[in-house]
Amino acid sequence: MGKDPAKAISVMSVPLIFAFLLSSIQVYIDSFWCAGLGPDANSAITLAGPLYFIMIDVGTGLGVGASTAISRALGAKQHERANSLASQSIVLIALVSVCLSLFILLISRTMISFMSGGENVDLSMDYLIPSLVFSPFLMLNGVILGMLRSEGEAKKSSGLSIAASLINIVLDPVLIYVLDLGVFGAALATAISFVITTLVGLYWYASGRMFIKPVFKGFRFIKEQIWDICKVGIPHSLELALIPIMMIPENALVVIVGGTDGMITYSLPFRYITLAMVPVQAIAASMIPVVSYSIGMKNDENVMIGMRYAFKMAIILSLVLTAVLIVFAEPFSYAFTYSDDMVQFRSEIAMVIRIYALALASICLTHVCSSVLQTLCFSQLATVTMFIREIFFILFYYVSTFFDMTAIYWSLDAAEYLGLIMMAVCVIYAMRIKYPGRSLFSRKQSG
Repeated sequence: MGKDPAKAISVMSVPLIFAFLLSSIQVYIDSFWCAGLGPDANSAITLAGPLYFIMIDVGTGLGVGASTAISRALGAKQHERANSLASQSIVLIALVSVCLSLFILLISRTMISFMSGGENVDLSMDYLIPSLVFSPFLMLNGVILGMLRSEGEAKKSSGLSIAASLINIVLDPVLIYVLDLGVFGAALATAISFVITTLVGLYWYASGRMFIKPVFKGFRFIKEQIWDICKVGIPHSLELALIPIMMIPENALVVIVGGTDGMITYSLPFRYITLAMVPVQAIAASMIPVVSYSIGMKNDENVMIGMRYAFKMAIILSLVLTAVLIVFAEPFSYAFTYSDDMVQFRSEIAMVIRIYALALASICLTHVCSSVLQTLCFSQLATVTMFIREIFFILFYYVSTFFDMTAIYWSLDAAEYLGLIMMAVCVIYAMRIKYPGRSLFSRKQSG
């Protein structure tokens, strides 16, 4: 990581692409199998989704905070500090997971009823309950993966993600149809996959097989180290969680315009955008520990090289994948409309895939901008910007309630591009503060 940042990012991102792809496919697979249960089942997954993703995103955000802090410690040759940061991260997320899952359980029925207008509440709760019961494993998974990436173990990190996805893919049809558990079975399959892989990751660290060795004997929280984790982890968790939180009023507005059928045509096409984002997500996730390591070494040139590479690859990959989505929108729509109950949505889903594809570049570049801000410890800027972006989503969707679902679809694109502009301005500001005289867009120092 310290010698060739661009190569380190590319090498780390390859296994992460497969891991993130399979992780994204988990939600896609749930929707695919539940399509056979009819429109209500897919609507229930969408309605429960924001509350489920709050837990996942908090775990991922604190995992990024742990990865950034540990990578900087390793870059500065502070091995004992890295070990201590790892143990602080694990205990912190375990406590947070219990508190957060209880809070979500208390508000879940009210929130789902608000989004759906009182429809599909019980079915949505069936999908949510397994995630709440096993929330410590779901959230610890993000921290374990972040710790593995911080020491350059991208293959092990990816291996756990791939294993979780494969377990889910195998269990989904068994629990949904063979055991006749419906949407509850789909969620249970996901929870079981996280339990197994999280336990494997914890075993690797507990057995001393990894370079980083968490120590829990005589454990106590160290305020300074908790702050080192949280100064990136909490803002990034809030940034990630803002999206599912703000999806609650957004989904309610979508239901006002198009009912629960509108929720289907609004949400299912975005599954493909989520998949298309995966390569850029992998590059951004690889960039954080690599550039953080260079920051720990105080190697400014390597910091610039790593960030420039991430932006370049994000632009190239997003444009290529945009073309793929536009060209193959029709066959892609078949995956969710193979049942007789769903075939009525096929043509509109294909249209929406094309509309959303036009926003893919902005979504990918926004993600890289956010990762740069986290790496430079300007996570608060990313969080505030993401909040403002979500406010635009709500405003645009509200205006769309005077029109139809097509206005909703185009509102998503408009809000995404506004979000990119704001995030890019924040990156330029952060660079001027941290690295005056240097530019992300030129190899030469600027005046």
